[in-house]
Amino acid sequence: MTTPVTEDLWADLRRWSRATDHAPSTTAKGVRYLRDLERERGLPIAELTLHDVQDLLARGRQEGVKPSTLNSWIREINLWARFRELGWKALYFRNRSRPVVRVPSEREIRKLRDLRWPNRSADARNRSMLAVLLDVGPRRSELALMDLQDLTRSQDGRPVLMVRHGKGGKERPLWIDDATDELLRAYIERYRSHSHPTALFTTPRGRISDAYLARVIQKAGALSGAPWLSPHKLRHACCDSLLDAGVSIPSVAALLGHSRWETTALYRTKRLEQQAAEKEVRAAAKARFGRRK
Repeated sequence: MTTPVTEDLWADLRRWSRATDHAPSTTAKGVRYLRDLERERGLPIAELTLHDVQDLLARGRQEGVKPSTLNSWIREINLWARFRELGWKALYFRNRSRPVVRVPSEREIRKLRDLRWPNRSADARNRSMLAVLLDVGPRRSELALMDLQDLTRSQDGRPVLMVRHGKGGKERPLWIDDATDELLRAYIERYRSHSHPTALFTTPRGRISDAYLARVIQKAGALSGAPWLSPHKLRHACCDSLLDAGVSIPSVAALLGHSRWETTALYRTKRLEQQAAEKEVRAAAKARFGRRK
């Protein structure tokens, strides 16, 4: 029988992770993954060895667990190994393939912007969040952690949203357009719930959470004919729209908070390849079926 990790040790991991400049949401996600591996997979976290990890991965592959999921396990396990100074590092599956992320069409985006909620407070908040995600594409956790003070103006008077809890603890400005700024200020002045003293986006119970925000966007997608919608897919839609407008990849990467601009280019390249292939196949099918008539 393995010894479970004590609550004091989990607390030490959280403090260490935050001190290593991980965002609060990243820290919470890592602890959740490790707890699940300990409880549901029987991984002896407290006495972990590289052999235990290799056995876990082998069993996962036999059970059909996706390589992307296994790599998520490896990432958090390696974080634990660093924290405990175990002196080893598990290898990732280097042949993993990033899927092409589905993004809403222009028609679906118009429907999203036209959505209205019966409750005026929820309507103002949700429309503002959608506008920010489509305009400047912050991460879900970045949006949830924004405060009132983060809506500001630059020296030349342009509206800016500051990300103060970005990935790796990095800060960056988001240059929002005037329409988004107007929605945000109307929401703050007339409809924002005062359940939290500093949070920009709130519910009647306090600051909006990552999970609550995701449910709002998923519901908005369902009402717009895109039930698969998520904040991450709106982030990709923002990326595409900026690149389509002629903004350079390094500039888009800076806006989105990517440490490497190649990350910004990756999904874009794969989506363009998929679109070109689909167009070519459809044209060929049309020609083939036309000859049969």
